[in-house]
Amino acid sequence: MEIGLAMGLSLAMWREYIPVGRIIGVDLSIAFDPAPHLASGTILITADATKPAFLDKIKDYTFDVVIDDGSHMANDQASTFKMLKPKMNRGGIYVVEDILALDTERKRFEALHPNCEIIDLRRNKGRFDDVLIVYRF
Repeated sequence: MEIGLAMGLSLAMWREYIPVGRIIGVDLSIAFDPAPHLASGTILITADATKPAFLDKIKDYTFDVVIDDGSHMANDQASTFKMLKPKMNRGGIYVVEDILALDTERKRFEALHPNCEIIDLRRNKGRFDDVLIVYRF
């Protein structure tokens, strides 16, 4: 599942990388033509992944991979992780992209799950938010 789709380009990339299997894309609004993605068997969900009502839309699913590329705000990222943590399969990974304030939020993200890896790439391209957090289950 990918949270935060923007123009939906990553959905095609995921389908190419994972030709068979369920890909779920989630966004507050679908601002692109969904037809090509639906034809490939991708499931699109319009929802706020930070709200408990989102769980009703995904109640039958568990996940091997979740990528949170949504709001990029620490409160939202932490809330979404806490809600989805019980839905992660053993061996799965949960990736949070684009951490806006790693220096002030590091301990918060580390406290969410014991198997936490922080990949800080801010110096590589000079982007202040080029940080990934990977949780392994």
